[in-house]
Amino acid sequence: MQSAEGIELDWYTLQKSIAAKYSPTYAERNVLKARIRWCNKHQEWGDCAKWITQLTERYPLGGNNENEDLELNAVCWDAIFERSVDKEQIDAAISCIRGVVERQINRGGAAFTYQDTYANLLFKAGRTEDAIIQEEEAIKGTIEWRLPESYTKDYRTTLEKIRQNVPTWPRYIDKGDVF
Repeated sequence: MQSAEGIELDWYTLQKSIAAKYSPTYAERNVLKARIRWCNKHQEWGDCAKWITQLTERYPLGGNNENEDLELNAVCWDAIFERSVDKEQIDAAISCIRGVVERQINRGGAAFTYQDTYANLLFKAGRTEDAIIQEEEAIKGTIEWRLPESYTKDYRTTLEKIRQNVPTWPRYIDKGDVF
């Protein structure tokens, strides 16, 4: 993989170097996170989806890092919800965002944005009833947090699409689009 500046990125050497100073587990987890950030920034969606799937399968994501949760939400939306048809990737994103929603609720924060992502992923995976519940919770959140009506309207539109079984992703994606 090359950077935008044409520099070859050597993830293996980076991971080996970090592992020598810390631990192999620490190195792998942090290099996976760096790869996700890099791929997201450079819109390398297929690789981004692959790395987020590996990260969520190998390491529990958690803690109290709101910035990381925002980043995970964006990556799961951009790389997986909008572009992937791979069941493993969609399931990994669902697991990841479920954790983000739970952490946000436990913090007493505004979980509605994450619930919307979660609902859309659940719907894409064919879990319509669960998707409806999450989107209804997102709508309640926008009302409780007194957000502009545009948020509530967008979420209501999404909820209606889910109820009518109309895809909420940008277009029908077919197997020819798999990364």
